[in-house]
Amino acid sequence: MSVADNPSDQPTSTEEGSSVPGWLEDSVSRSFSALSLPEEKKLALSGSYLDCLTAIGRGSDVMATCEACHNGLMEALKLAGLSHAELETVSRDLEAIEDQFISEI
Repeated sequence: MSVADNPSDQPTSTEEGSSVPGWLEDSVSRSFSALSLPEEKKLALSGSYLDCLTAIGRGSDVMATCEACHNGLMEALKLAGLSHAELETVSRDLEAIEDQFISEI
């Protein structure tokens, strides 16, 4: 799933009750909190991103799938009008989160 596709049409992980580790949701929320986007947009994009990450299966190419989630989110954030500095900061934050998430799969 690409977060660049209309994320408001996608149910979030928490809405479906799937297994999003609490630390993952909290970490993503903290990364998004400082972004200069409307709250509704932040929630939609972060929810789509979490759905993408939690859909990664143990048998899949975890690194490639995680990279696709990351790249899709970054494209959506760029299209939303974030500055270059904001994009760099959130990308670094999310890479650290993704590394931890992958280590726990």
